[in-house]
Amino acid sequence: MITLVSSLINAPVMKARGVMESATSLAGLLPSGDSKSVLHTLLSQIDLLNIWWVAVAGFGFAAAYKFSTKKSMITVFVWWAIFVAIGVAVKTMTS
Repeated sequence: MITLVSSLINAPVMKARGVMESATSLAGLLPSGDSKSVLHTLLSQIDLLNIWWVAVAGFGFAAAYKFSTKKSMITVFVWWAIFVAIGVAVKTMTS
């Protein structure tokens, strides 16, 4: 459901702006000519709706595996941060 909400928000904004960049990512805070920098790549991976999805996954992880909420949130956010770091590294190396 979060992905659906993300699509409903981002698709019209992307079409109106004419760019294939999420409207809810932190990369929107940078100037538009900065799209090749590592900082832009990193901030484009940090999307507010993705953070919401990760938080919901943390609560689900806590409920499913009977962990404390703190332990499950830390676990899920660390895994998300690892995936973001790998994504930024791959995108930086290939561009």
